[in-house]
Amino acid sequence: PASAIDPFAGFMGDDKANETYFNTLKHGSYIDILKANFHEHTTKMKFQVLSGRLYITAGLFLLGLYAGRKKVFDNFSDKTLLFKKGLRFSLWTLFGCVIFGAAFFGSFALMKIELPNIVQWLVGGAVFDLFNAAQALTYCCLLAILFQKEKWQRRLMSFYNVGRMGLTTYLMQTLFGVLIFFSVGLGWLGDIGALACVGLSLAFFLIQVQFSKWWFKHFLYGPVEWVWRSATLLRLQPIKR
Repeated sequence: PASAIDPFAGFMGDDKANETYFNTLKHGSYIDILKANFHEHTTKMKFQVLSGRLYITAGLFLLGLYAGRKKVFDNFSDKTLLFKKGLRFSLWTLFGCVIFGAAFFGSFALMKIELPNIVQWLVGGAVFDLFNAAQALTYCCLLAILFQKEKWQRRLMSFYNVGRMGLTTYLMQTLFGVLIFFSVGLGWLGDIGALACVGLSLAFFLIQVQFSKWWFKHFLYGPVEWVWRSATLLRLQPIKR
């Protein structure tokens, strides 16, 4: 079989299977969607591994933990030069990824040489992973530099509370997406364009920002964060202020 030669063969599935899955999400019952997701579980896990999401997500969490333990983000004013160097490094890395990717794949395209899928995935995936890491570093350094300016500090603090309940925010967005796009909600999957999706996303996020402000006036942790913390420490944690 092709998968024995190329582990990426059939990675995206065939058109008929994709169409069936799409129609199930858009028109099927809740039970139908559960069955479809269970059936697609192997493909989804394969995507997590082969796309690198599984180890990249874990790696970024560990980098964040390391930065926190090393107090990288403490005393911003004393580390301006560090953040500026980091920003410069990350921007050059982003530029290098774009140039290398264009040169590598462009040269083979000009020579009309079709690269094997495994080469495309390995080289392209490595460049893409490096690009994502540099992009994350760019965001961190840029925000750290902006936070040192009084005007920007007030603006960025608007996201302080919603950031404290990041897992809750993420899961709420997932639920919002299900209710907007799947048949168990409005069933708008494939019916609205990218601009409308962006508008809905921004509107819902602004609601989450206000909700988080209200929540932390009364509670110490986000709801899911409280559950996670209690489960981690194996005892119920105080939550009310």
